[in-house]
Amino acid sequence: MYLITDTFGTRQRAWSRTEAIAWLSKCSDTAWVHDCFGRLVATRIVEA
Repeated sequence: MYLITDTFGTRQRAWSRTEAIAWLSKCSDTAWVHDCFGRLVATRIVEA
């Protein structure tokens, strides 16, 4: 399981890594994906 969070307050769960990464495009400019152990596995940082 993966947890997706962002600076807008999103807290979404995904069962696969592919699904979790796909969520990054729906999040704010700064978002994170953590695995079930709390490790950071992906991030999205968009700078203007």
